[in-house]
Amino acid sequence: MLNQTIRRQRKIIVSLKCIISSLKDNNLINEDTSTLLLDNFGENKHLISRLAKKNARITPTKKYCPELRRFAISLHFRSVSAYNFVRKEFNTILPHPRTLGKWYSNINCESGFTTEALNTLALKCRNTLKPVYCALVMDEMAVRQHVEWDGTNYHGYVNVGESICNETMEKAKEALVFLVVALNEAWKIPVDVLTKTGVTIVSLTFDGCPTNINMVKILGCGLYADNFNTSFKVDGVANTISIIPDPAHMVKLIRNAFGEKRQFIDMDGGVIDFEYINKLLILQEDEGCHLANKLKKQHVFYSRQKMKVKLATQLLSRSVSEALTFCRDKLELPAFKDSGPTIKFIKYFNDAFDILNSRSINQYGKSKAICKKNIIEIKEFYEEFSNYIKKLKLVENKNGQITHVLILKSARKNGFLGFLICFESLNSLYNNYLMPVLIDYICFYKLSQDHIELFFGTIRSHGGHNDNPTARQFRSAYHKLLINAKIKDGSLGNCIPLDEIYINWEIYLSNP
Repeated sequence: MLNQTIRRQRKIIVSLKCIISSLKDNNLINEDTSTLLLDNFGENKHLISRLAKKNARITPTKKYCPELRRFAISLHFRSVSAYNFVRKEFNTILPHPRTLGKWYSNINCESGFTTEALNTLALKCRNTLKPVYCALVMDEMAVRQHVEWDGTNYHGYVNVGESICNETMEKAKEALVFLVVALNEAWKIPVDVLTKTGVTIVSLTFDGCPTNINMVKILGCGLYADNFNTSFKVDGVANTISIIPDPAHMVKLIRNAFGEKRQFIDMDGGVIDFEYINKLLILQEDEGCHLANKLKKQHVFYSRQKMKVKLATQLLSRSVSEALTFCRDKLELPAFKDSGPTIKFIKYFNDAFDILNSRSINQYGKSKAICKKNIIEIKEFYEEFSNYIKKLKLVENKNGQITHVLILKSARKNGFLGFLICFESLNSLYNNYLMPVLIDYICFYKLSQDHIELFFGTIRSHGGHNDNPTARQFRSAYHKLLINAKIKDGSLGNCIPLDEIYINWEIYLSNP
């Protein structure tokens, strides 16, 4: 009878693909996850032999093989419900969740620098034939001010890796994350003392908050339009480190300034007016069609969605500028007669963002990665762009009196200044690394904060899309991220992943 039962089961379970069908039918996983799991099953079909042993009530004498461990951790990370379903259907072939917890406990994930990640980075440098050049990226994620006791330690107090965590400390408000992104390879990992790991850090990326601006000034940078110094030195490190205000954050600041102040004055005295955007939106809504652009109400009335980068980039895009040009030149609509300065403004920032968001050496035009073939074109564009911004004026109304103030001397200067700093750093990186052929090309996207934003999105989705996890929940999700080999984001955040890159992270809990 037992042999008959085994034969019947073997006929039903031809491959592990039947698991995927069951999971999808029960809505336990989505299409992306099922595709990923099917790919893994194609490499690990021999796991069925272990299943047959279990069904035959033969106690395995060996430990879980590496492939099964990797599959169990990946499946449990993506869906606890799916993991429990598979374990139940196949008679506990997968390890108990407590066993996974023991595997997790072998990795240190306390606040501070992760030793395993540092050892991995040092090992990588020792076993590569070429120098490793990386960008250092930093950002913060808000956490709930909540203290928890797990029976051994408190979680939720400010902790910067000093192992001092008790009721005398303040409650943490944010988790500060540091990571390194390789420029000439495809991986991400946190850093400690740079001289010990062997990597060369070429840049520091941050967002536009005042604290970060003050930080780089203290490090020795000069952020004045007439006297830029966009790099600093670190004791014990031979090369200089360039600063990169995240271009995605900068374009949002520019969109916000344009949308709230409504009007700018360009170098020729032309009026750059946000009202033309409104007119284009109304025209398209009335006609029931779009002039090859994505402009909608959410782009114009963005106050509740200020954090979405795509709304800013789609508003300040070439498609919008061409739609305005079409209305002015082809349709000859009187309402768009004087929209020339606005069209020029949008085109400039579209092209600038394309350069600072370059993702591949195989692209064309300004979206191509920075290399020797396009550096002259980029420098010529920056010279025009820099001169344009330095003479751009803001229209302000103080007590009924209209005044024109240079944008770089106003309170809304950060976004515009950030673009100029990025281009100055781009030029410095070219002179230091591309000209001597230390690196063949630089995809500027690798210097952006998107990599940390993807991490934050994964943390939130892992907690059931919890936008404000506690310090302990953050730590738990971070713990599993350290174990999981690869992460494929669900595209639910405010940025889109490009590659599946090996990652590791560094965190601090703070109260700014």
